Amino acid sequence: MATVLVLWLWLGLGISAAAKTSLFLWNWIWTPLSLVRSCRRQGIAEHPRSLPIWQLLSFSKFVRLNLDSWTGLIELGHQEKVFYFVAGTKVRMSIRDPSLVRQILIDNATCYSKPSFIRSLKILGNGLFSASGDLWDNQRQLLGRIFHTKAIKNHFESILTSALKVTEMWGNELENNCREVDINQEFLDIMVELIGKIAFDADLSIPSGNLSMISKSFKRYLHNKWQICFGPAATIPWYKILNMHLVKEIYEDECQLSNLVKEVIKNRQCSNASTLDEVDHDPILIDRLLDAKSLVSSCNISTGQVLDNCLTFLLAGHETTSSLLSWTVYLLSLNQLWQERARAEVQEFFSWHMHWKNLTNLKLINMILFESLRLFPPQPVIGRHCMKKNLVGEYEVDKGMEILIPIAALHRDQDLWGDDANEFRPSRFANGINGACKDPSAYLPFGTGPRTCIGQTLALTEARTILAVMLDNYAWELSPAYKHYPHVTLTLQPKFGMPILITKL
Repeated sequence: MATVLVLWLWLGLGISAAAKTSLFLWNWIWTPLSLVRSCRRQGIAEHPRSLPIWQLLSFSKFVRLNLDSWTGLIELGHQEKVFYFVAGTKVRMSIRDPSLVRQILIDNATCYSKPSFIRSLKILGNGLFSASGDLWDNQRQLLGRIFHTKAIKNHFESILTSALKVTEMWGNELENNCREVDINQEFLDIMVELIGKIAFDADLSIPSGNLSMISKSFKRYLHNKWQICFGPAATIPWYKILNMHLVKEIYEDECQLSNLVKEVIKNRQCSNASTLDEVDHDPILIDRLLDAKSLVSSCNISTGQVLDNCLTFLLAGHETTSSLLSWTVYLLSLNQLWQERARAEVQEFFSWHMHWKNLTNLKLINMILFESLRLFPPQPVIGRHCMKKNLVGEYEVDKGMEILIPIAALHRDQDLWGDDANEFRPSRFANGINGACKDPSAYLPFGTGPRTCIGQTLALTEARTILAVMLDNYAWELSPAYKHYPHVTLTLQPKFGMPILITKL
């Protein structure tokens, strides 16, 4: 009997080992090789021709946008319109042709899901940003109403109040009428506070210092996840087991942020918020989710999706706008004439009566924000994972291929934008996006197609309001301590912060 049990045990272990070995060979050898063969068969260029670990390092440089100066070019992405490279188990195809990009993001959108990096963000679960198929479609329908212009107009006073409060705080802390401020961290904190008010009707600044804790925790979480997807873990099997410190930090941040949002949800449930049945009621995000969970809405969702979406909008709602504002302030630091022109417009149309209607008159501000989005798009690379073989132009994209669309390279393509593509020239948008570029579909700061960023109107409203209030109260220039290092995890942020010297007017 004992002998039989031992034999069964060994047989079970053998089958398990064989299954794991087969899975390893399939994921790490067979699938990548078959995708590489497909690319080579179609004559797609390989960049660079080297071992996968070196390709990974080059890719990190490509995504990181490690520019020597603000006018610098991305080193990779300008060599070929279409090329592929290997990083561990992933074969990625970079596409920088507007017509092909349209097919991927619009015409063939149902053939693609979010890329491996987004799907690895456990904290986002099956929220709107990371979900695919019917799961995504239901959530998009459910939450679309919240981001209509009418609903955002109702939040204008909250946005304006936060902007006035923080600028007044800076003024109170000025010494000798000048002070150094890390404007990137300030914007991150403002946006966390604002998304708390707008999406959850909650004050996330309690306890003291909570805003910075939230933004820094998200930043560390995204950085660590990026290391797992694009660092050594992407090319070295079982690397995560060797780096338990990294895994521990990820787990701690997931728990901390999840517990914070769970508490917000619990408090909202206890407050007996109004239901969606009320006439002319524009619900905030958390109410919309909770009512859908309670089957008040036809688009019912699970308890997990309520948490996933709250975390999604807390993350995306503060990262995107803070990125846009930070790089706009940076560009206006280097272009003082445009800063003065923008300030004159604010003082003429907005500062005497800070109202939603007057905000729409800030044409120069809009042009400056559009140009900032062009030069430093919040999401400089859009990724997609192919779920179904499809034809993109003359190229056959196989299932399992990951697509990269280098938005930053498209936005600086001289064939599309002219010889001054790397220069800060907001006047190119004087006649709108159609007049700024040979192919308007090459301008993708918020993506395009069915998965266009749902919160772009809110982000632009927040950016216009905060920038207008800042221009009305302060002049600024870059601090000598600033180190230029655009860094990408989920969005494009200055890796070492953005210290500026502000002077009260």
